[in-house]
Amino acid sequence: MMWRNPDRRPEGEVLRRLSGGYGVVEYLWHSDKLKPGATCHERSATACSKCHDATPVRPEKQRSNLGDLDIPVPEDDNEEEPQYDEIDTSSYTEESPANQTPCIYSWVLLLSVGRLLWTAKNVRELLEAILDAILGYWYTLNLGILHRDISDGNVLIRDSNNHEKREPQLVEEQDATNVQENFSSLYLGAPITAGLGTVSLPESNSGEEDHPMAKSRKALQLMLTSLNLSKDSRGFISDYDLFTTHSEMGAELFSEPLKREWTDESNSGSNFDRNTTARPDPKKRKLNSSSSPSKSSNGNVREPDQQEETIQPTTVPNNKPCNRIDYRTGTPTFMSTRVLLITEGQRYTHHFLDDLESFFWLLLWCVVEHRDTSPSNNGTVIGPTAKALRLLRSLDRADSELSTIGDSKEAILTRCRRGDFVDTLEECGNSWVTNPAIMAVISQLGTYFANIRDNRYPYPHYPPHVVFPTIVNALANSLEKIQVHTESSSEQVLCN
Repeated sequence: MMWRNPDRRPEGEVLRRLSGGYGVVEYLWHSDKLKPGATCHERSATACSKCHDATPVRPEKQRSNLGDLDIPVPEDDNEEEPQYDEIDTSSYTEESPANQTPCIYSWVLLLSVGRLLWTAKNVRELLEAILDAILGYWYTLNLGILHRDISDGNVLIRDSNNHEKREPQLVEEQDATNVQENFSSLYLGAPITAGLGTVSLPESNSGEEDHPMAKSRKALQLMLTSLNLSKDSRGFISDYDLFTTHSEMGAELFSEPLKREWTDESNSGSNFDRNTTARPDPKKRKLNSSSSPSKSSNGNVREPDQQEETIQPTTVPNNKPCNRIDYRTGTPTFMSTRVLLITEGQRYTHHFLDDLESFFWLLLWCVVEHRDTSPSNNGTVIGPTAKALRLLRSLDRADSELSTIGDSKEAILTRCRRGDFVDTLEECGNSWVTNPAIMAVISQLGTYFANIRDNRYPYPHYPPHVVFPTIVNALANSLEKIQVHTESSSEQVLCN
């Protein structure tokens, strides 16, 4: 159950079209809450502009220069009604009212049941869940959807006890030789040096190359086959309420003309082989405290309605400046460095690399936040080290200052490339973050995103059919190392 923005396409419509992909939440049904028996819509309708349950349109009164109240609280007397002192609010400045967008009450029924990443039984399960979610993200990207809110609440571990087994919906089986040959059949016009042992993908003469995501779709098929995954993913990605379309694929996905007035179509013209994305303003302006986004534990930053494309303060009838609209979406703790450092009020084009970097911050957050239990003290939870607390606080600031979080993340990426961030990971102390395979993949991915940043985001050189195999292979190799280490440890225990 949720309250949805009427200016955005219902999330259920998106989930219905994405369901069935590996690593994606499974959809069953959705509908707005409509008046039963009403004649203004058909019985099977899921939306109706006349009888849906919506919040009323009302002006939002705002005050500035507010402070803490300091008033005496009368003692409770069972015989007499307590007398409260009046509070003088005349000194508080009233700002011009803004109309709140009415929200529509809606329902979405999902088949997938998931649990949060911190409940992972071990670091291997955590890494498998994140890898599966990346594969699910890749699948939805190939259909024309950008998620834009990768976070610890939207990437989940599948609860196998509540999951009904389904038929596999992946690709046809191929042997390893065919997989390698098919990877080699893809071609990229200019040489690509994306790093991390990137798979080289030369060109197919297929007529399907005209589709903007043709190479990426084929690369995903081959990757799923080469990984030899089971039919049910360990993890999945969910919650598409902040989605947008890309590469003008919205009409194809939803089988209807593009609706420019809907905010979820605002990014639809973006294309991954052009430098259309705004770069961060070198003058990083701080967000006004009245519009600061919430922390990762308290929700995400919502996308505003369409406004004038300007970074100048807007005005109201009395010529009073209003706060500039922040077009950034997501959860600050997991936002990419580039998005965090974009100037408030500046329009930008979200890129899939922003979401992939969010997966990196998600992995880092989860392993640093992990709490070990003491085997010698009745399973007592071991508290975090001082270094772990400082690192977590730098990613999840109490004041949600986006530019400061962005600066902290830039420093982390730089240290990953320099090779000394492993020292910080060691000092975090718990068994997950100090796992050699985890430290290696964090340094590897951090270096990858640092290079993209330092090259000023040359997006044409980072197409999805090259980037995703690079990221997926790095995580898959890490999982293999963890598996080998686990088996080796088990053998030693048996020998002893």
